[in-house]
Amino acid sequence: MSKQLSIFDSFSIEPYKGQADIVEKTAGQIAKDFALFGLPIDFTGNSDWAYSELFNQMCPIIDRLIHRDYPRLLSLLYQIDLSPVTIKTAREENPDMPENEMLAQLIIYREFKKVVMRMYFKSKKI
Repeated sequence: MSKQLSIFDSFSIEPYKGQADIVEKTAGQIAKDFALFGLPIDFTGNSDWAYSELFNQMCPIIDRLIHRDYPRLLSLLYQIDLSPVTIKTAREENPDMPENEMLAQLIIYREFKKVVMRMYFKSKKI
């Protein structure tokens, strides 16, 4: 990945990045969401390389959607629950970053955060 985005909120994914089960669930969630739109993402299962592997697969797909099927990209971002405000802020704070790379980073972060939150609340007895 190129430059790391600075707009990530106060929730830190750092403590969870080394947990293979969370990494695998995140990769699975990304693959599932992309598959809903006929966009294949394959994960080899190597959690050590997961972020690079996902990032490198997502960037050309996102680039193609930006230039050829923008409505489909918007639908994908809506499905992932990536807010327009977050995207706008990332664009403003990283004007030199290619949009496909920025979106790939945001997607990975958002999906990772969803997995961690889901696991956290699943473990809580309410």
